[in-house]
Parts: sequence; structure tokens; C-alpha cells
Amino acid sequence: MAKVDERMSTLLKAVFQNWPNPLKEKKSAKITMEQGKILNFLGEGDPTHFTVLASTDKLTVGISKLIPGARYFSSIHKNSDEFYYLLSGTLTVLINDVDSSDVNEGESFLIAAGDKHEVFNFTDKMCVVLFCIAPEL
Repeated sequence: MAKVDERMSTLLKAVFQNWPNPLKEKKSAKITMEQGKILNFLGEGDPTHFTVLASTDKLTVGISKLIPGARYFSSIHKNSDEFYYLLSGTLTVLINDVDSSDVNEGESFLIAAGDKHEVFNFTDKMCVVLFCIAPEL
């Protein structure tokens, strides 16, 4: 397990705040889905698939896919707001272990900095989410 964690840590450092260009070389760029950096995280029971389209010191944006019955791990971004826009499917978002909301295709959800959040797909359909975290991950 330590080797997996070490490899994931190295991958995250290489991608976050460094894609599509290293921070010192940051410039405007067109990015296709094929050029996105694909990350797969092992969540509770099922993998979560992320395609990071861009990640700088100010912004991280990408597409994530959550298979039926799966969930994203619980997280808190102390200094960053997070935004979801549902491209397809329905997600249930749990905030601070208390408040939950269903977010449907075409709807969005804002998670304020400092809020603990978990995301679930209780449906039988794949969820596809455009996500944005700012100012940093």
C-alpha cells in the first residue's frame, strides 16, 4: 500500500498546479479531452475516474465520472471553493455530515471552502460532472 500511496502522491504533485504547463511556464492553451490527465482513485468499493483538464496555482478544472452505487471520498478544501455542474446523471451531495441535496443533470452545486463534503451516486446510471476548484486544490 505504501508504494501505491507514494506513486499517487508523485502523480498528484506532477499534475495539480502544473497542467497543461509547469507553473513557471504558465500560458494560455487549448486543451482537448485527449490531452487531459487521467487519474483513477480507489474510492469506497469502486474507482473514481477524473480527467484533469487544467490545474494552475489559481484553478483546477476537469471532468469526473462516478459509476452507479459509488461515492467520492470525504474531503475538505480549507481555502478553496468547489463547483460541480452535472453533465449527466444525479448526484447526492452531503455537506458537513448533515445537509444533503440531489443534483440533477443540468444543475450545479457550490461547496464553500471549509465545508466537509461527500458525493454519492445512488442511481443505476453513470454520473458525469464538470468540476472546478479555486483558487487552489
